[in-house]
Amino acid sequence: MIARLLIYFLSLVSLIYSSSINDKVIKRIDKLFPNSIKIEESKLGIKEKEILFIESKLKQKLHSNKLHVWEVLTNNNKKYTAILDNVMGKSMPITFLIVFNENNDIHNISIIKYREPYGGEIRSTRWLKQFENLNYSSNYKIGSSIDGISGATISTNSISRGANKLALLLEVKDKGLSINSYE
Repeated sequence: MIARLLIYFLSLVSLIYSSSINDKVIKRIDKLFPNSIKIEESKLGIKEKEILFIESKLKQKLHSNKLHVWEVLTNNNKKYTAILDNVMGKSMPITFLIVFNENNDIHNISIIKYREPYGGEIRSTRWLKQFENLNYSSNYKIGSSIDGISGATISTNSISRGANKLALLLEVKDKGLSINSYE
């Protein structure tokens, strides 16, 4: 278990700083917002009490206290937030990008890097569209509101939980969702 977490952490660090990942993220944002006025990259720091709150709510570990974030301003003055994260597939990390609108609803989700030999169907636009307009309080359960994919059970569950995690994190950061019991 510790060896797997170490491999995951080292993979995560190398992936986040990999220029090819960053290039793919920028290309994806440019494709989604071809007339954007401004795109700013930063790192989102996550406080210990926020980590504890999210982990207790979702029963899922956050593997980093910093995530890469891009703030996008479009020519019609709409603001979007794109967050890059990784979840563990069967044996390798899956790097994904979620773009949230001003209301913290999912505008778009993209698989940036899929490393598993099976289950790549989760990259399908049709499957990923199911996440659009979901937010922190939505149901992300596979088989309930999100369709499963035969042969990609672990990947679909990982991406679904990861999307839920980022939606909750953004809500905690932006709106200060009640985390009083962790202060």
